[in-house]
Amino acid sequence: MIAALFPGQGAEQPRMGLWAAMVDPELLDLASGLVGMDALRVLERGGPPFRRTEVLQPLLVAVCLTVLRRLPLTWEAVAGHSLGEIPAWSAAGGLEAEQAVTLARARGLAMSRQAVRTPGGMAALRRTRPPELTLEMALAAHNAPDTWVVSGVRGKLPPRGKRLPVGGPWHHPVMAGARPAYEEALARCDVRPLSCLFVGNGEGMPIEGPDVPAELSAQLTRPVQWVSTLRYLAENGVRDVVLVGPGHHVASWVRASAPELRIHRTDTRRDLDHTLEALT
Repeated sequence: MIAALFPGQGAEQPRMGLWAAMVDPELLDLASGLVGMDALRVLERGGPPFRRTEVLQPLLVAVCLTVLRRLPLTWEAVAGHSLGEIPAWSAAGGLEAEQAVTLARARGLAMSRQAVRTPGGMAALRRTRPPELTLEMALAAHNAPDTWVVSGVRGKLPPRGKRLPVGGPWHHPVMAGARPAYEEALARCDVRPLSCLFVGNGEGMPIEGPDVPAELSAQLTRPVQWVSTLRYLAENGVRDVVLVGPGHHVASWVRASAPELRIHRTDTRRDLDHTLEALT
């Protein structure tokens, strides 16, 4: 079985997916119109726009789905890390690519506006056991057996954690204020039946097609259980995973959490050629 995995915010890097976007700029053109700037130029240069959630999220989804179009493969399963659940949903046939990019813009806007009202940040911790949390902190992600991310309101992060370059306290309960606007955008989506297994990262379990919008909404305020997601795939027949889009972080988490899975990258055109050679 082959699964497609999609990265979330934090995987971005200058020139990500540019090799594919230069050939097929349609989704990046859409993202350009949504964010009000030249998406291809942003990809080339990186910099300040990458730090704006409302800009980065639709760009990253557009990049991933543009790369996906270069992959003539049939997926038995898909999963996405946080934001990556949007392109995963599209890869599973549940949402048109154009709607996925538009949805990512709505998500980024809702999150950034809520972060203005309730500022905060995130920090990564390396430890084998869950971190101790205060009332102001929340577990944001369990990315690998020894890799945890916590989220907190301003000034309420652990002193020894590595601060992450994000715009707010993502996956913290205070992000509940972003859910109404995001749910309005989800309600406007033309939802279709899924063509393969969609493994949600809320509990690392399969999600039925009609339940995906609720999964994506709830995800704003709960942790990403990425270890559980990867273990579910490995324990239920998946042997190969294709990392669609920038895959550095996801690759390291797969190696640590499910080393039996064979990893295939798409960061560059050469990576994609090697992936297709191995899987077709």
